[in-house]
Amino acid sequence: MSSRCLNTIYIIGNVGSKFQTGKTKSNTTVFNFDIATNRSWLPKNATHL
Repeated sequence: MSSRCLNTIYIIGNVGSKFQTGKTKSNTTVFNFDIATNRSWLPKNATHL
């Protein structure tokens, strides 16, 4: 993976009480968590995701 790439995301909500950190086989750090929101969004003319 190139070290020159940077992706930015904004996650707005409430983080659940259970979360885990770990490493992949290639030693990349990962963070898994649940997030709760009280809003939903669908693309125009969509009935479900």
